[in-house]
Parts: sequence; structure tokens; C-alpha cells
Amino acid sequence: MSKKKLSGKALVIQITREETRIALMRLGQANPEIQASIILPTPAGAMEDGEVRNLTALKDILRPALEDPVFRRVRRAVFVLCSSRVISETARLPAMKKGKRLEQ
Repeated sequence: MSKKKLSGKALVIQITREETRIALMRLGQANPEIQASIILPTPAGAMEDGEVRNLTALKDILRPALEDPVFRRVRRAVFVLCSSRVISETARLPAMKKGKRLEQ
């Protein structure tokens, strides 16, 4: 995941199993501003737990929406994919005598 700071106009596209939200936003401010938005139903089976299963179906709904004059000429896009998966890691520490510290 990129840690690059986003600023200026961008399309923010949130895709869930039930719906796809497209918003034209001005980013980089304390309160990002939504300038235009649209909500579309996501095709059945196109998205499952944050994973795109049918790219063609998603293209078919996104293309006509993005041809709207409001969303044209925007060169930046931020995709948000909602998932129930959690990234976790298990770390094991060696047994230490009292008062000893681990090296960095």
C-alpha cells in the first residue's frame, strides 16, 4: 500500500459486493470535498470479500458511468475494496533471564 499523500481532484471508487460508489473528490484538505457522486449496483458475482471475480462485469458498469462529463478529465483514481480479511502476524520471543533485554 502506498503512503503517498494524495491531493487535488481524484475519483474515489469503492467497490463492495452489493454496490459500487464513484465520487469525484478534492483530496488533500482537512475535510475532503465531494463534488459529484453516483451509486451503481455491483453485478452479482463480480466482487467477493475484497477480491475481483469478474473484471469484465465491473468494466461494463464503470465505463458508462465514467463517460459522464462530470467525471471526465480526471487522471487520478483511488480504489477502495472492502474485505473482512485481517492481516496478522505471530511473533515468538525467546525465553529471557530477568533483567536482560532483546537487541533491536
